[in-house]
Amino acid sequence: MSTSPNQEQAKAIEHNGGVLLSAGAGSGKTFVLKEHLIYLSENWISEAKSTGEPLDSFEIRIKNNMRKIVMMTFTKKAAGELQIRIEKEFLGKTKSDHNQNYWNLIYKNIHQLSITTIHGFCFKVIRMGILKGVASDLTVLSDSEYKEAFQLIFEDALD
Repeated sequence: MSTSPNQEQAKAIEHNGGVLLSAGAGSGKTFVLKEHLIYLSENWISEAKSTGEPLDSFEIRIKNNMRKIVMMTFTKKAAGELQIRIEKEFLGKTKSDHNQNYWNLIYKNIHQLSITTIHGFCFKVIRMGILKGVASDLTVLSDSEYKEAFQLIFEDALD
């Protein structure tokens, strides 16, 4: 993957608000998400510097901003890869960028991001208890538990 985005990727990277990326394997979705987060962070730093925002206030704002970001993928592998790439990139920013104090605070709070699968996010929403009529104490069955439960229900229905 080249280090500079193509025109379509640049549009997604520099977008403010929600973004839905839909593309084939190897097309650069992880790159775009990582670069989008860098783009947002650079804007937050510019804003803090232009207003003279103290670092402690900046950190609180970063925590709040990061908590509002959800990056969802289809697979745990893709979510893990995205997490690793973001952490690696932001760690590099703490060592080389001229805004080191800001990048250190962003890196310190990168764990506030929600990087998960679609299923993981939906389960988190259920566990939060915010869906009316849906119990928040639900559990996820493993494949073998699901097959066993389905078989028992099926056998019960036949009787």
